[in-house]
Amino acid sequence: MERARKTEFARTVLSVIAVAGMLSAVALAPNVVGALAPMLVGDRRKDWYPNYCVNRSIRRLRARGLIVLVRRGGAAFYQLTPEGEELLFKYRLKEIKIKVPRRWDKRWRLVVFDVREKLKYLRDQARETLEQLGFHRLQDSVWIYPHDCSDVIELLRTSLGLRQDILCISCDRFPQDVPLMIKFGLQ
Repeated sequence: MERARKTEFARTVLSVIAVAGMLSAVALAPNVVGALAPMLVGDRRKDWYPNYCVNRSIRRLRARGLIVLVRRGGAAFYQLTPEGEELLFKYRLKEIKIKVPRRWDKRWRLVVFDVREKLKYLRDQARETLEQLGFHRLQDSVWIYPHDCSDVIELLRTSLGLRQDILCISCDRFPQDVPLMIKFGLQ
């Protein structure tokens, strides 16, 4: 529970830094604490605790190399590193939902990927993301979905760096699609 809360807090700080582009290091704590305060639970909610949490989160993010302190003209700013942008992108990918239209266009979307063994962690992450989005697994590297998801698949390909390894195919019918139509509630 505590780890999940720290992760959520760090994700929120990363998001705030990303939205602001470059966020002033001096102005960070006073401006962000109000937005982050609802994440604090229990009797620990004291005046010093939100500032402490933000500062601790910033220290951890800097130690992990996800943000850097940039000084320009007497002002100091926190800025996301490429690794920080990548992590925030992955956090946001987990939050994406595919819009389901009212009427099915009677086309299936097959997502096929072939990822090398040395990139197994990316392959597993792709499977996990597809499952979280509601895709059905036909085989380990073949997944199916009944609605248009090209934007989400393109985002997945880009975020995982697997542009050449993930393919999305659209088809009308295939053998044994009736059980899937029932599973997705399309009849």
